[in-house]
Amino acid sequence: MDEEFDLFRDFGLDPDAATRPVESRVRASFSALQMFGQYLGTVLMTCMGVGMTWGLWHLPAPWHGPGALLGAIGGGWILWRGTHLDQAWVELEGTTLRTRHLYTGRERERDLSEVSEIVSVILSRGSTEANIAAALWGRIKALLLRFQDGSTPIQISRADPAMRGARELMEAILFRMRELGELDADVHVVQGSPLVTRIRWRNR
Repeated sequence: MDEEFDLFRDFGLDPDAATRPVESRVRASFSALQMFGQYLGTVLMTCMGVGMTWGLWHLPAPWHGPGALLGAIGGGWILWRGTHLDQAWVELEGTTLRTRHLYTGRERERDLSEVSEIVSVILSRGSTEANIAAALWGRIKALLLRFQDGSTPIQISRADPAMRGARELMEAILFRMRELGELDADVHVVQGSPLVTRIRWRNR
């Protein structure tokens, strides 16, 4: 494993070091096996939510109705939180970003000039399992592209599960953004070592 890859997984990407993409279109995507695993996990979460709602429906009256309703709302919210940022693929062509949602198949198209910031999503440490995951896959779980209009961000998953081509796509995004304007990287000490926590436009 080379030093540059180690920096990406544990430190992040330096926008000033991003190189011009070789291809005009760069894509990061999940494999068919990874998508199957994501679908299976979503089905299991849905079954758990239905089971919880069914159990609350059998509470003594008059609590069964409100209990089941709250269970359904809570389960639906957890399911939405866990899946609404999942993309089957994210690609960049020129300065145009395109995505396809993993579950709905909905495609979106945005321009890089509309991005407000890029935020690192890190694997939290604390439990033994989280520490092992961070040691195996690195601290950065994903990179989140946020937009100036506050619309749903675009998530590029780097680990757990990892999109193929995530690093190449992120480098291409940073290179094209740098062509549009100057960028600043916010570096902070997180969990004892430096991390690029946010990349944003300079003087905006």
